[in-house]
Amino acid sequence: MIISKDLPRFEGETAFLIVTSRQEADFFRAGDGEIEKIANFMVEAPKHSDREGHFKTRGHGMTLASGAVYEVKKEKILQDFRREFKKTLKNILADNKPDRIYLFTPDYMANEVQKLLPRELASVLEKTIHGNFYGEHEFELLKKIA
Repeated sequence: MIISKDLPRFEGETAFLIVTSRQEADFFRAGDGEIEKIANFMVEAPKHSDREGHFKTRGHGMTLASGAVYEVKKEKILQDFRREFKKTLKNILADNKPDRIYLFTPDYMANEVQKLLPRELASVLEKTIHGNFYGEHEFELLKKIA
């Protein structure tokens, strides 16, 4: 897709725009006046609809502990996200080396995602923009950079 003239066009260089949410990520490559989505992934939340329940542990006439038996585990989703992010980024880097990286991620995920970047990419991280911009049009992302 051709980038309009009033947005950053990255002439003579390659920029990656990485957009994440808690469970998804989009990877864009911009350069020489064009931008394209080069990869994306989505981590599925575990489903336990057939075995949901609630438990209580009682003793000495009072309730000691209670909770849902099969709660969606945030740590499991984050672990799957880390694995997919690293795998996708490795595949992208096999073909492309960016001059700049712009990271769009929610505030609570920023440190986590930055830690997932390899050392050589961490040095070209130009800007981190906080917020959930997953699903935004590419031009909206470029406006945030400008």
